[in-house]
Amino acid sequence: MTEKPKTPLNRSKISPEIDKYQVKNNKSQTENSNKFEDFIKKTAIEEPIIPEGLEIYMLNKDAIARLKTLPKDLAKRIGLHIVAAQHFMDIDINLAFKHALFAAHKVSRIDVTRETLGIVAYRKGDYYLARRELKTAQRINGNNDYEPMILDCERGLGNVDNVAKSSIYNSEKFDDQTRIEYIIVVAAAKADQGFYEPALALLNRQIRQKGISMEAKERLLEAKTYVYEKLGKTHDIQEIEKKLTEIRERKDDEDAQEYIIYDLENENTPKKPSGKNH
Repeated sequence: MTEKPKTPLNRSKISPEIDKYQVKNNKSQTENSNKFEDFIKKTAIEEPIIPEGLEIYMLNKDAIARLKTLPKDLAKRIGLHIVAAQHFMDIDINLAFKHALFAAHKVSRIDVTRETLGIVAYRKGDYYLARRELKTAQRINGNNDYEPMILDCERGLGNVDNVAKSSIYNSEKFDDQTRIEYIIVVAAAKADQGFYEPALALLNRQIRQKGISMEAKERLLEAKTYVYEKLGKTHDIQEIEKKLTEIRERKDDEDAQEYIIYDLENENTPKKPSGKNH
């Protein structure tokens, strides 16, 4: 299960339960984190119903592999809650959150459950919980792919100055896709502070890179739209939207071509004999 930072952030309010444990009155983040752990441990989490039609095979192979340390029945049960969390993410975020929370509460030492809760919390706007869960998943598996989201959570929590000052050289240790997302978050934070030209310069430098993928260019242009919206430059936004339309049409054409090739290959694959005598 993967998720990339959205720009701009959905700055919805932190949920009432999580809000109790935000950093307040000069309390340390560690103290608040421990309080949230106690809150989760002492609170009974009701298991949400798995909707009909959701199957474990809908979970990607990597996630299934990460659940294999569990007993088979429990792995399937938790896997289905992760599938449900993914399914409801764009339909009913609160229901997605219930499935993710139950999975993480039931099996707290498996990275994919903490990762799922972190991603759903991020989409929900619970940036404190999202940061905490993603950092926990990262401690378990050492995955750097969470870094852009963790950084964006800092931005969502109001730590914009620290995010804007983050060195883009930190991103050199990431793969190309993660590096682009990291840079987008830094640029968005600069724009949040009113440093529009440095934000645009940072994004444009990446767009001009040789061999940049269409997906990366699309994300960078979307980020530029965010900056131009803050500047009120309607004309520039319209020009970017034209470029984005062209990129998306090209991507759709390529996806369609890949589907046709795949379909033809399957059609030409010899069928295995049934083993029956005729």
